Amino acid sequence: MRNEPSSIGLRRGIVQLRAYDPAWAEAFCHEAARLAQRVADAGLPPLLFEHIGSTAVPGLEAKPIIDLIAGHQRGIERRAYVLTLEAAGYELRGPQGLRRARLALSHTSLTADTY
Repeated sequence: MRNEPSSIGLRRGIVQLRAYDPAWAEAFCHEAARLAQRVADAGLPPLLFEHIGSTAVPGLEAKPIIDLIAGHQRGIERRAYVLTLEAAGYELRGPQGLRRARLALSHTSLTADTY
């Protein structure tokens, strides 16, 4: 990433669009790798992470918040993943109006859903 202030994240309550930044894709890759290692260290089956939302679309202005989604194998209790993601700095925010099959978690500049 660049040696200038991070182009990721906003203070709570601030809505601001920024020009597309290729660092967003790099930030997703870094975070997905970090979370994959946390999941592996916890002895859980791997999650499949995908970069979603406006920061995943090259050239699109977006709020500088990296959205990711994590899919897991059927039959695995989601709570174990939630505990692992919480230990990685995420906060469980409940279903956030989403279908019951999803859990929303948030981090300072990143958000994650688990399916």
